[in-house]
Amino acid sequence: MRRFLTVLASGTALAGLWLLIVGTKALLEVYAGLIAAAIAAVALEAVRRQGLLRFRPELRWVARAAAIPAWAVFDFGVVMLALARSLTRRRLVEGTFLAVPFPAGDERARYAFRRALATAAGTINPNAIVVDIDRERSLALLHTIDTRRKTGRQAL
Repeated sequence: MRRFLTVLASGTALAGLWLLIVGTKALLEVYAGLIAAAIAAVALEAVRRQGLLRFRPELRWVARAAAIPAWAVFDFGVVMLALARSLTRRRLVEGTFLAVPFPAGDERARYAFRRALATAAGTINPNAIVVDIDRERSLALLHTIDTRRKTGRQAL
């Protein structure tokens, strides 16, 4: 019964979020949201039962992620500048991969949260997108367009 209530609560929250995001009460959208929320809630419970969903939030890292929107705006400018340069010089802009130090930690829940947050938040910035995090070497692999600017990497 407890699992059923957990799935029901998760599904209700996800359906509410769906309706908030789409901003409509059209019957087809409501049905689509309910079906998607039900599938997501069941999948969430399945992942939770297997013990694969262990996170312990670190407030310090959440506070660091608050700077992400500002860096995203700055990074957008960096990417637009690179685009303008490529159009004026008629040369294709090529990105590159870059490995930066990142305290990836081990299997503990707080480090899992840190890696998940860094990956999710790091993909928001247009100039430096997190591709992978290497726990053994404590590195984050980024794809970046302009390697001369630290920009969004500073938010990690």
